[in-house]
Amino acid sequence: MTDVFKPAPTFPANAKPGERFEVNGKGERTNHAEDTVEAIDYDGFSDYIFVGFEDVDAEVGGQPRTFKDTCQVTATFEDSRIEAWYAAGFGRIRFERYMGSDLLMRDEIKSIEE
Repeated sequence: MTDVFKPAPTFPANAKPGERFEVNGKGERTNHAEDTVEAIDYDGFSDYIFVGFEDVDAEVGGQPRTFKDTCQVTATFEDSRIEAWYAAGFGRIRFERYMGSDLLMRDEIKSIEE
């Protein structure tokens, strides 16, 4: 899936771990497997908490890669929770969605295109 937001949601320039902030934005989600496009927004997950910075290891284009100092955020809505990691210059590189403590889905960067 590919999410495109116009304009892209903005995050605060400065935040300390544990601080809350809101993210708003609208865009389109393309499901490449089903060849569909649907409108999306941050309707439920808008109240975020900044978790902190961490290095994230991923396999990109079949090669191991470390994204230094990614920004991790979390958000909850009813009994769901998301965790997301953003890397400078790349955007969201990892996303996890939970229902209670059960992992429902995980999405991670697989390739980089210029």
